[in-house]
Amino acid sequence: MSKQWYMNEISNREQKINELRIDMIRERAEMQREITLLSEKANDAERTNVQLAKTVEEREQELSELQDKFKKVFSLRFNKLIIKIYSKMIDDHAAKMNEIDAEMRTRERLTNVYKEAQEASEKEIDELRDNEARLEHLLRDKEEGLLYLDVRLFNFN
Repeated sequence: MSKQWYMNEISNREQKINELRIDMIRERAEMQREITLLSEKANDAERTNVQLAKTVEEREQELSELQDKFKKVFSLRFNKLIIKIYSKMIDDHAAKMNEIDAEMRTRERLTNVYKEAQEASEKEIDELRDNEARLEHLLRDKEEGLLYLDVRLFNFN
């Protein structure tokens, strides 16, 4: 085999390694974009969760204020009617609270899913980095081997 063939072989391998590096950089950029997107979604879910908690607190305060108003407005004669209305309101409020609580749990699960996806993406990026390092190490080994063969062929001739 000629020196030109070896040089062509080295050039082809270097080109392939460069292509692999470019692919890896693209993958890394895509992963980073996904991580950013998932982080933004997790932050949005967290903000919504805080807003819902505030809404629940406001509704509880409104309920407390309504209870006070009912006590002042109605006389003893309408106590039974008031109790029925009050119970209905409490049931409605409890149903709304349950809906809000379910929504908050759903958002929390969604936040957890986003966080897990982000962690998985970060793990995959770490694996890609490890693969890159391993490929670079293999490339150095190949280059050293080719240099060794080149020196031996040169000394042989």
